[in-house]
Formats: sequence, C-alpha cells, structure tokens
Amino acid sequence: MPRVLLSYRREDSAPYAGRLYDHLSEQFGRDNVFMDVTTIRPGQDFFTAIEQSVTACDALVAVIGKGWLSSSDDKGRRLDRADDFVRMEIAIALRRRITVNPALVHARRCRCVATLPNSHDPADRPSSSRCAAGAAGRRDVLGHQGAVDSPR
Repeated sequence: MPRVLLSYRREDSAPYAGRLYDHLSEQFGRDNVFMDVTTIRPGQDFFTAIEQSVTACDALVAVIGKGWLSSSDDKGRRLDRADDFVRMEIAIALRRRITVNPALVHARRCRCVATLPNSHDPADRPSSSRCAAGAAGRRDVLGHQGAVDSPR
C-alpha cells in the first residue's frame, strides 16, 4: 500500500487538502496518508515529524492554490526561506526522488516547483493536475489516486 504525504499551505488550500486527505484515506487507509493536522501529535517536534514522514512516503501531493507561490510574511516570500515547511517537504521529496504530484487549486499552470531555489533538472520536475471542488473534485481525486498507485 503506498504511503502519501499531503503538502499544502493552510491559508491557501486547507479545505482542498482536507478533502484530498479524506478521499485518499478511504483508498489507502488513514495510516498511509500523512497530513500535519491529523498526524502530528501535540508536543511532537514538527520539523522532525515532517522530515520522517516525507522520508517514509512513496508519493507527495503538493496542494497548490493561487497564493502558494507568493505567500509571504514580515520576513518576505516564504518559499525563499530555508525554514518554510512546504519548501522543506518538496525539497526532501525531490532529493530522495519521491514522486511529487502537484494538485492545482484554481490554477491553470504550475511552474512552482521549478521556482524552488536549487531545484533539480527539468526532467526531475513533476507535471501537474488540477484539484477542483464538488463533483469535479471527486474525479480529480481519483486521478491523484492513480498517480500515487503508479509512481514514475
């Protein structure tokens, strides 16, 4: 059974990530799907839990909304900082050659992984699929299940 990690920005796509979590958990079992808010226990070191979970997964689904790339705070754009958890999750997955499946929420194209500092060669960058709401969302989730079932 494949192990899947959902990577997302809470302020950008939490409801979509939650729906994906529910659907993927039905397919693969809750113990095989990692989502920070459902998997990390109170008091557990967040960074260590993320690192261990990415290392143990077979596929990472990056849920990407309109603000994923531009998300910032008082220190600047989050994706540019080494301490950004989304950046860490994807970088660890790419470094370990784990399948990365971008799920686009309200976005037409994704060049987001290519914008990561020190990203891999273009051949290592993932293609993307969409992630809609409602009935279309159910169909999109089934597409993600297929991508997870048959990694590169």
